[in-house]
Amino acid sequence: MIVEKLIDDQELCILISPQDLKTYRRHGMSESNIDITLASTAIYSLIRDWSVTDRIDSDHRMLEFILRLKKSKTEKLGTRFNTEKADWDKFRLVLLGLKSMIHGDSIDEIASSLTKAIVQAAKLSMPTRGVAKTSLTTPSWWTEDLTESKNSLQRARRDGLPETNRQAYHRQRNQHLHKIRLAKMSSWREFSAAMNTNRWDKSFRWAKSSSRKNPMPTTVKTSAGTYTTSLKDTIYTFLEAYLPEDQNPPTHTPYNYQEEDIPVDSTTTYEGKEAIWKMKPNKAPGLDGITAKGAKSLNC
Repeated sequence: MIVEKLIDDQELCILISPQDLKTYRRHGMSESNIDITLASTAIYSLIRDWSVTDRIDSDHRMLEFILRLKKSKTEKLGTRFNTEKADWDKFRLVLLGLKSMIHGDSIDEIASSLTKAIVQAAKLSMPTRGVAKTSLTTPSWWTEDLTESKNSLQRARRDGLPETNRQAYHRQRNQHLHKIRLAKMSSWREFSAAMNTNRWDKSFRWAKSSSRKNPMPTTVKTSAGTYTTSLKDTIYTFLEAYLPEDQNPPTHTPYNYQEEDIPVDSTTTYEGKEAIWKMKPNKAPGLDGITAKGAKSLNC
């Protein structure tokens, strides 16, 4: 009655479909369906493939389902070219062939067409850097023997060994857990033994890093000669020292675009080259992927 009242009060939906397996079973006793899955009306239509599986050792079988979530839009990362492996002769030759496509009626249009030409020449003359892939990290103590033992245990579970011979299944599971404990102990012993042979090993570096004292001062001396007594006073003292108030604030005159009488193409070639050569060669590029090193290679 309590569950029924909860479903009615919260307007929940029940996710149950006919299955070959029951949700609950105990060795030597009958099976039954006593476990249910509830969902709100907001996500009920997003759930599919509800099923009962026998993947765990508990008397309550595992209930599985798929929740369809909208994939969040992620900003597409720009391509980054590997200038260390670039064929610069081919890059310049291709760019010369694309010189005719660099045109436009404004600076923005010319810059856009120039960027497209450089990117196209870079794609034909140098490889791109790969994007790092994220994956699950395998524990340092994990071995191939543990992988085989885990696969064997999962295979026995799928073949129904917990139902046909529960004692044999428990022995195999305990053997697998024993191998895990031995692997952890062996890895720990190797780590401990390394401290006796290499005094600059990870353990000493970690100990040195963890023993560092907090460099943040607890109190500072103010301009009046007194010392701060609280965190708030300390913060204000730092702000006054590093960000003092401007006694003579400058007067800002609104920019009048009509008074500017400088042509849009007033930047000289020398000024452009000077700006490029001041850039760091290995600085991360923008979305176009053109690095400063690539821009410095433009001699056409």
